[in-house]
Amino acid sequence: MKEQRKRKLLGERIYKAYRRIRYIRYLKKIRKTESIQANHAKVSGVSPARAKKKKPEPLSYKIYTVYRKFRFLRHKRKSRRAELRRKNAELRLARKKEKELIRQNIRTKELELILNEKAEKQKQQLEKKELRKRRRRLLRFVLKKQLRVYLYNLTHPLQYYRKRIAPGLRSIRENKEKRKSFFVIFTNSTVYFILSYLVINLLGMMVTVWAASQYNYRMILFYYKLYFDIETSEWFGDAVRTLYSAQPLTSLFLGLVFLIVYSNVRREAYAWKLFFLWGFIHGLTMFFGATLMGTLLNKGFGYVLLYMYYSDSSKLIFALTAIFALVSVGTFSVKSIMLSANLYFRELNRENKSFFMISQFFLPVLAGTALLALLKFPDNLYYTTMDYVYFEILKLASIVIVALPVLLSYRTYLDLFFEDTHKPLHLQWKVLIVLGIIALLMRTGLSGGLRIG
Repeated sequence: MKEQRKRKLLGERIYKAYRRIRYIRYLKKIRKTESIQANHAKVSGVSPARAKKKKPEPLSYKIYTVYRKFRFLRHKRKSRRAELRRKNAELRLARKKEKELIRQNIRTKELELILNEKAEKQKQQLEKKELRKRRRRLLRFVLKKQLRVYLYNLTHPLQYYRKRIAPGLRSIRENKEKRKSFFVIFTNSTVYFILSYLVINLLGMMVTVWAASQYNYRMILFYYKLYFDIETSEWFGDAVRTLYSAQPLTSLFLGLVFLIVYSNVRREAYAWKLFFLWGFIHGLTMFFGATLMGTLLNKGFGYVLLYMYYSDSSKLIFALTAIFALVSVGTFSVKSIMLSANLYFRELNRENKSFFMISQFFLPVLAGTALLALLKFPDNLYYTTMDYVYFEILKLASIVIVALPVLLSYRTYLDLFFEDTHKPLHLQWKVLIVLGIIALLMRTGLSGGLRIG
């Protein structure tokens, strides 16, 4: 029976006892053999060493001894291999358990991270929701308050004039220094008001001329209008929609460009930034004013809506949208207008706010609109009609809708503080001269008309 099988059958302890007994038996057998040989040597008178030499061990015993050594070494090697396999298996099992534990820890951490992220997102969403609610409540409060102020001022114009406007005009009339400041601020603002309008208007006319040249139309350019010298039969839908929308769309585009430029320089103390301030107000007002008056009077931009076959209810929606847009332009322009005070003052507070807004915005709007109406009034009605003249004057006057929310809401804004530097008051003579030259060239050069095409 093989030793390995014996070990499995007997067990480790019994097998060790069995091996020990075999070994003891083997020793007893050897000792017995040696004692027999010694006795035999005594009887024969031969020493045990010589007896051993004379009687060598049998060959079978030597072979058995070698076999036993070989079997022992083989068993030892198998035992080592089995121990090594057992240790490797235990090491693999330990590594596997360690990896599984690491995976479990990673999954646990990932799950905790996901849960924390969800909790954080829910918390942020709740905070945003609460913030939106607060903003809505605050916005409703501000709108209600602003609406009450608007309605009160509209229903009590004399009280508004006595409380807000009359004291400012009285102080200007009585104070010499204020009169000088008022004259400088009013003149500079009015000059840039008229100049920005003329630039946008001329650029819009140039775009319309270029668009009309694509249809090979003959035109006559006057200082008050662009006259198309063609027969009625030569008009068709695409030409009407293109030519009568070119100038309003150009004004809208230039107004947005001027708004971007002014937004970048409104905190700088540059006098020329008034050109961009009035430019973006004029650009947006000319577009929405043309939409409003054209829809109501069926002229100018109203031809575009007519040739797009909109119904009367759609036109009413366009008119209401234009009014809302003009009011919005005025509402969101208040802060920009007040920031232009850094040209003249170190701070804008309750004492000088009304003085500045009257001289910088309200009176320049009225005076500039009146001067533009006089400048664009035709010297003869051969190429135009009084209806068209009234239409142009109403388009100019649509800026009053923009000025109304500014007039009613500028006092609700906080005081502004600018750089603490010296603010000299001086007229923009160069700009005034340039404006005079442009107005003179327009009035004289385009009085007889410039034929194009």
